Amino acid sequence: MLDLGTTKREAAVEGEQSSGLIGRFKDLKDYRHRCLMGPKRRETVVYPTWRKSLETDEMYPSYNTVILPPSTSGFRSIFDSFSAIEKTIQTRHGIDRSAIDSAFNRTKRFIYVVLSRDVEVESGIWIGPWEYTATASKEVLQLQSEISTKNRDYLRYGPYWAYDIVIKKYVDEELMRKTKSRMRSTRYTVSVDPENMPLAGQVPIKVIESREWTDDNASLMQELYKKAFTPDELEVINSYEHGLDDFVRPINNNDELKEVLERFPINLDAVRSNNVEVFRFKNDLKEEISKFGDRLLAEYDTPKQLEESAVEESVPEPVTKTKATKTTDISKDDEELW
Repeated sequence: MLDLGTTKREAAVEGEQSSGLIGRFKDLKDYRHRCLMGPKRRETVVYPTWRKSLETDEMYPSYNTVILPPSTSGFRSIFDSFSAIEKTIQTRHGIDRSAIDSAFNRTKRFIYVVLSRDVEVESGIWIGPWEYTATASKEVLQLQSEISTKNRDYLRYGPYWAYDIVIKKYVDEELMRKTKSRMRSTRYTVSVDPENMPLAGQVPIKVIESREWTDDNASLMQELYKKAFTPDELEVINSYEHGLDDFVRPINNNDELKEVLERFPINLDAVRSNNVEVFRFKNDLKEEISKFGDRLLAEYDTPKQLEESAVEESVPEPVTKTKATKTTDISKDDEELW
């Protein structure tokens, strides 16, 4: 049986930080999940690169995701250096302080293992890791902490594995009118599905406060699991072999990070959906990055046609600017990378 849930104390613990296919909130819509484990913090850098098509052997523009140790670990990665350099270059060129940014900034997310009610699979039950923004993760933990209005010793809905949640991703239209940016206008709300909370008011608060208490009351926990899940769901959960650490292991050595960059070099010519370059001062940046080693920057001829392709971990693709090429919408928002 998976070690379901987390206590309040453990939710803040940062353990070993992996690659793997991670579910993400890609579209503006409602998502229905049953969280099982988490959260586990995950820090990544997502930068534009090129990949070779397995079908045609041609190079196509894409993004690459690299997982780093937590910023609190004291490890300064080569990407942290690139980020600082890019910001210094922007300052030197007179960019307003509020507008200074870097494509090499870290993205901080939180991984949960979930049952997804939306992903269709042959077995009918999808289980796997999903990446939550800080906002969404905070709301998940707040919901499971709500106290019953009838008995203050019990949870209102139960621990998060005891009910389905609905995560709504949307664009705040008022903010959009003010900021003119989808990046700064994307928002998330998390709510309990009122039709799927079978343990509402039936689970003691101790379940989310004390691992020792749940261990001492193993028989009660088994009864609660049987009420919370169908037999088929329990079978899928029991057979799931991955833990959170499988999805958040970092590369914590700069020599290894350079090897990754040599395999997936930085595409300084990448542009966003509105034809704005990802790197505003790429010549200056090229000069500085070249000091860190050879073969870290891409030097490929621009393809005549750019085709949309699946990308590692569902990260969107940039496009390279040409006169004959229409750009693809990959604008970032402040919570996600699309």
